[in-house]
Amino acid sequence: MGDVVPLVAREIASESSLLCFDEFQITDIADAAILSRLIGGLWEEGVVTIATSNREPHDLYRGGLNWSTYIPAFVKLLREHCLVHCLDGGMDYRNLHSLEKENLELYICPLGTEASSMLATLFNELSGTPLGEASSETIEVMMGRSLHIPHSAGGVAFMDFQEHTRDLF
Repeated sequence: MGDVVPLVAREIASESSLLCFDEFQITDIADAAILSRLIGGLWEEGVVTIATSNREPHDLYRGGLNWSTYIPAFVKLLREHCLVHCLDGGMDYRNLHSLEKENLELYICPLGTEASSMLATLFNELSGTPLGEASSETIEVMMGRSLHIPHSAGGVAFMDFQEHTRDLF
């Protein structure tokens, strides 16, 4: 059959002129061996790529098996074809309200009355507002869609995932 990577790159390019990788990472030797050739093939076909990552290009797959065989050449390609921007503002907003830091439960199960009561208490502790006094809001999320948040206060949202995200996906 031969080398299928150029064929895959051509097939992707026939359907897409822009390809975005969110949270791009290389986790194993197979990824490392294929990605450089695939992305290089996409660029040769004129596909524009955008990637986000929590790692700088030279830290991709750092310490992995045969890192020196695959990654330096790939990083060189990235540096030649891409603009790398560090967007680190010094604050990791994912940890702004760390539940572990505040000694709050990370997982509440099983579902039921007790879990609902615990979640309402958690909302109150994180937002500083009792659940019953929180405001309702609707936010625009993507592609003209909106998301209704029935309870919102202090940067904390409380909603039923299934009910309020049904139309997003």
